[in-house]
Amino acid sequence: MRKTVIAAALLVGMGSVHADDSFNYFAGKPQPFKQTSGKVVTAYYYGEETADQIAGNNLTHLVYSFLRVCGPGEFSGDKAVCDANRAKLGVAGSDHRLAVNENTPDVAAHARMVDIKKSFPHLKITAAIGGWGGGNAFYYFANDAAKRAIFVQSVVDYLRSHTALDGIDIDWESPTDNMWQDGVQLGSPEDRQGYIDLMRELRAAFTRLGQENGRTYLLTTALGANAVGGYLNLPLEQVHPFVDYVYVMSYDYAGSWSSDVGHHTNIKCASYAPFCLERAMQSYMSVMPAEKIVLGVAMYARGWTNVANMSDPANPMTGKGEVQGFGGLGMGPGEFLYKQLYGNQIGSKGEGLNGYEVRYDANIGSHYLWNESSKRFIGYDDPRDVEQKGKLAVANKLGGVMAWALSQDNGDILNAMNLGVGNKLLPQCPSQQWNKKQVYHAGNIVTFNKEILQARWWNVGERPQKQEWNVWRNLGGCY
Repeated sequence: MRKTVIAAALLVGMGSVHADDSFNYFAGKPQPFKQTSGKVVTAYYYGEETADQIAGNNLTHLVYSFLRVCGPGEFSGDKAVCDANRAKLGVAGSDHRLAVNENTPDVAAHARMVDIKKSFPHLKITAAIGGWGGGNAFYYFANDAAKRAIFVQSVVDYLRSHTALDGIDIDWESPTDNMWQDGVQLGSPEDRQGYIDLMRELRAAFTRLGQENGRTYLLTTALGANAVGGYLNLPLEQVHPFVDYVYVMSYDYAGSWSSDVGHHTNIKCASYAPFCLERAMQSYMSVMPAEKIVLGVAMYARGWTNVANMSDPANPMTGKGEVQGFGGLGMGPGEFLYKQLYGNQIGSKGEGLNGYEVRYDANIGSHYLWNESSKRFIGYDDPRDVEQKGKLAVANKLGGVMAWALSQDNGDILNAMNLGVGNKLLPQCPSQQWNKKQVYHAGNIVTFNKEILQARWWNVGERPQKQEWNVWRNLGGCY
């Protein structure tokens, strides 16, 4: 009886998030959209994908991740690169400069970016500097004007020589407290002013570079959901004039660093989910223009196994669990890619597989996976929840939505991002292609250059043209 009641409640909750029953949320592949909303749809990526592997029409921006910095605080994984640069250029030629040379992955990535830009000219591509574990170098130069100048010049030189790039994303994710990234503790209150100065000087440098070559360069920054107020309390009211967008990393609210089970990317807060997207959004809106705020979406999941000690027996998010030996396929303990969940834990109709239930919790506005027999919980961004995040961005006049990271998706999450912000889903092209020898009558429909055309009157050999008085009426794009 109890299970029946719970199941009924879950079905009611499910129904509350089906905004469009005609849309296939679980297609398992990209569905082409046209960018009609005017909203940002961004994804971070590792630079490994080629033009034919990216659903470029489903994006407005693409962020290459990551570039990092040599010198004090350099990422431990960059030691070989930075040592090579020091051996060739000396300390003065490497410290506080980008950790790049002719052998680093960005070389091949940039060649791919050139091709991506040819295929998708509308797409703005930027490079992120820093990231988790790679942002420690900022603590060593941001508060020193001379060292900042070295870094800024290094970035400008990089943009000048990497023409596919439209700007830079600064991923100094937590100025004042690095939370033991790369095994060291860094940060002080002075970093707040260093952050302001760094962004101001980058903006000025990008403006000068743009005047030099006739381009406009983007400057964005990625920050945690709790960057406004709290222990970070970053001065975004002083930073936002220099940036185009702030990418809010509204995820990682819970994870393998704690045995406390929790959803890591939920929309609403609850007693068992004290962090959430709505609270982050409201805090950012209190200090900066809404149109510069871009909400984060996760293309990965976090889970626990052997969940026990639940204060509410019906809610695994009130219990504790373990992460070792669970997930981690190409990621850390307890972590999953969305595309790994699809077909294993989540079916093509959004149902649970292999002992998992897909549950919807109306209190937090999000779905999760639960396996009763194995006591396994997985919190993830369901495409239906992602759609709601996009709608929140629209309703609050925000800049749009962004995701980490593109290679972790099978297309479902990016599709839902587009659906949520109101972009137009393109229909499938008619099978009949226009043929100059074919006789057409009024009302006949054909495909021509990925456009749907309808004959206004009888014709033969009349090539479709853009003029309004042409025999063919253009009904819009297709795929």
